[in-house]
Amino acid sequence: MRFSNDSTYALAKLGHGYAAAGKRDEVHGVLVELNVLSEKRYVSAYDVAMIYVGLQDHAKAFAWLERAFEQRSLWLGYLNVEPQLDRLRSDSGFQELLWRVGLSQKRRYSMTRLPDSKLSAATCQAARTRAGILNELRREGFELFGHLF
Repeated sequence: MRFSNDSTYALAKLGHGYAAAGKRDEVHGVLVELNVLSEKRYVSAYDVAMIYVGLQDHAKAFAWLERAFEQRSLWLGYLNVEPQLDRLRSDSGFQELLWRVGLSQKRRYSMTRLPDSKLSAATCQAARTRAGILNELRREGFELFGHLF
C-alpha cells in the first residue's frame, strides 16, 4: 500500500486499525512491509508497538516500547495521553516506563518473592533473622523511623 511520502507512520496506523478490527493477515502484511522499509530507512519502534497494542500482544508491545525508549523516540512524550495505550496503563511495566521517560514523579516497584531454593542458605537465614528481630521489636512496641512496629 502506498501513502503520501511513503509514510511509515500512516502505515503503522493502518496496521493498528487492522489489528483492532481483527484482520490478522493484513496486520502481518503491514509488519512485513515495515520490516522491509526498516532496512532502507528509519521506522519508529513506537509505531510498531502500537500495532502490537492493537493485537493485544502486550509482551511484544512492551518490547517495542523498550526499543523506542532506547531510540529516544519523541513519540514517548505522548505515553500519558495516547488512547491506544489505555490497555497497558495498569501494568507496572508501563508505570516504570513512564517514570524512566520522565512523565511520572513516582517510581513504582514490583516485588517478586523468589522461592527459597533460588536463594543461598546464608541469605535465607539472614532474612529469617531480620524478620525475627522486627517481629520482636513489634511485640515490644518499638518505633523505627517514626513507624510503630
